[in-house]
Amino acid sequence: MKRIFALLALSVSSCLAIDNPITAEQLATWLDYSGPVTMERRDAGTNALTFLPGKLVGLTGYATKEHARSVYYVALYEGGTFLAGRRAETEKRIEERIANPASGTHAMRPSIQAIRIRNGGRKVFFDDMFLGQGGGGEIAFTTLPGQPYDLVVAHIAADDDSTKEGDINPPPLPQNTLSDIYDMIEGAILNELGQEAGPGCLPQGVESAEP
Repeated sequence: MKRIFALLALSVSSCLAIDNPITAEQLATWLDYSGPVTMERRDAGTNALTFLPGKLVGLTGYATKEHARSVYYVALYEGGTFLAGRRAETEKRIEERIANPASGTHAMRPSIQAIRIRNGGRKVFFDDMFLGQGGGGEIAFTTLPGQPYDLVVAHIAADDDSTKEGDINPPPLPQNTLSDIYDMIEGAILNELGQEAGPGCLPQGVESAEP
């Protein structure tokens, strides 16, 4: 699990057409924690999402000092490369589980599985992730208008003693889920893309390792 939560400095290609404009303070506000937290933003120098293949061009992680093993990621892949050849299969599985929710339940985490349809028919898929050993999280993904990038937003957390009921000093927890804040993240990225993206400047991707 250590590789999942590693947050390192990023060396970004000079041709990267968009910078993630979302600050740590902004994300903490959107998540609406139950108490004061110190959230930090780190741009990742290695792909902490190696189990999600595709041509990664930008990755930012966010975590609070109070609960460092609960990490939010905002990632951009080259358009159409996220999940490589498994994307259609993944989208179909989400659709089937929404149609038959009993098959996708998990006792420890409420499901966020959903599909949101934007103007023009673009779909945003929301799914649950279960990583074994008590870890899991949520993910949302879409191909942005014009198909320059696939936007992926993920929350990955390790269940540990610090989050158990009855803990004398539990860390503040977010009162909003990834599903609640996704639209604000997408809006910020689209706004930045509209302001900064230049024609013919698709950055060189870092190929994610196959799981």
